[in-house]
Amino acid sequence: MRRIGLIAACVPFFASICVQVDAQDRATIIKRLEDQYTITKATADKNEIVTAGSVLVLLKDNLMMDSGSNLYQNTYKGGRIVQNTFGKVMGRLDHLSPGSVGQRTYVAGEKMWLTKIDVFGDAVSLELLTDAINGQRYHAALKFPFPAKGIPKADDIVAQVAEVFKAQPFEEASQVQAPAAQQEPQQQVQQPAAAAAPSPEIAPIAPPPPPVDAPPPAPKTLSLGQSQDEVVAILGQPDKIAKLGTKQIYYYKDLKVTFLANKVTDVQ
Repeated sequence: MRRIGLIAACVPFFASICVQVDAQDRATIIKRLEDQYTITKATADKNEIVTAGSVLVLLKDNLMMDSGSNLYQNTYKGGRIVQNTFGKVMGRLDHLSPGSVGQRTYVAGEKMWLTKIDVFGDAVSLELLTDAINGQRYHAALKFPFPAKGIPKADDIVAQVAEVFKAQPFEEASQVQAPAAQQEPQQQVQQPAAAAAPSPEIAPIAPPPPPVDAPPPAPKTLSLGQSQDEVVAILGQPDKIAKLGTKQIYYYKDLKVTFLANKVTDVQ
């Protein structure tokens, strides 16, 4: 009975927290953050990127991320990223789930995607997803709690998030074009005003012999693990290059080559 009474006493407290942010304030905060950080759309299983948004560069150490099904819960306060007790518990449970390889701590300078922005009664929450490391992506939530005095202005929240993340636009939106081959200017040959008629005493020049057929070129082959320089040596400069976090994609007329850490990982 005491436990039921305690839960009943807590319900009004949590309800009062949850109603502090009205729909207009919530929409304003999310809109201001999305103006600074473009959302990335991922597949439902979080294994692939559908639409790339901003690349977030982490500016603080100690962001714990998990490879399991649950979002590892982190909080930013006092200029530091710390882990919630709930996050630690769920992280331990996820470590036991099939397919999980556990947690990884991300530090300043590493990059990730922003997949969701949400506003609760006491905080703004960002959901984060990484590129694959050894075939495994990691994800987490990072909360920015509101001060005790009430909901801060949207600009103040943006400034607080900017202490932790710097946004870089996804470079495929402004595709990096490979430099076009420079053509040497052709010299104009001045033609004589009138060609002189050949002398009837001079025999016509025999046409040159037909050229000998050159052997067909060796087929161009690619294999996994080749470097970017080796691919360029085989195929030449790509039509365009896209950078996706730590991944680079070379686009040719009928071919797409994916690199990770300067090594071929996929050819389509």
